[in-house]
Amino acid sequence: MPTQPYKNAAGKRIPGVTTILNRWKESGGLIYWAWDQGRNGLDFRETTNAAADAGTCAHAMIEQDWHGKPFDRSAYKPKVLAKADHAFLAYLKWKSQSGCSITQAELSLVSERYQFGGTMDAVIVDGELCLGDYKTSGGVYPDMLLQVAGGYALLWQEHFPDQTLHGIHILRFSKPHQEDDPISFHHHYWSAEIFKICQEQFIRLREAFDADKRIAKLI
Repeated sequence: MPTQPYKNAAGKRIPGVTTILNRWKESGGLIYWAWDQGRNGLDFRETTNAAADAGTCAHAMIEQDWHGKPFDRSAYKPKVLAKADHAFLAYLKWKSQSGCSITQAELSLVSERYQFGGTMDAVIVDGELCLGDYKTSGGVYPDMLLQVAGGYALLWQEHFPDQTLHGIHILRFSKPHQEDDPISFHHHYWSAEIFKICQEQFIRLREAFDADKRIAKLI
């Protein structure tokens, strides 16, 4: 999903959820992975580009499915499509078995209370109202929970206070380390108890984001 500028009611530009979280994102795992690639005689830039293709392709497939639009296969090589198809079929199986449906996709909102914006991947109905997000990643990390159950949930609750959220779904496609690694699909669910924990931390990080910018100007 492309980054977009968010503006408050006064027309002032404000940060997005991912911009705030990226300022505090822990990068140790990424640094180790790049080091490990070099240790094995690989250029992490080339490995990342090659390995990301199938994950990116599967990511695009699910995005088009959520929008109810056909997926353009012409932009990808047959080998990439074959790998992505396996992961996408696993997603379709989960979707069919879970009975989940998408009510809104790529919903952009702005918080006047906390002065930030965000675009959530989807609002999911699984018998109850939940937020949904899909990732291409080697695992689930704290910033993902802070993004969905923190920032996005705050946005939803501010705009739709009468529509209670009951949890979050994160759909994850694996991020392979080598070009010929298979792509896997994983579904993760957290109940409503996650909201209070993540929202309190996100609000702290939102406040710290402004304080950090102020301190930077003092240098």
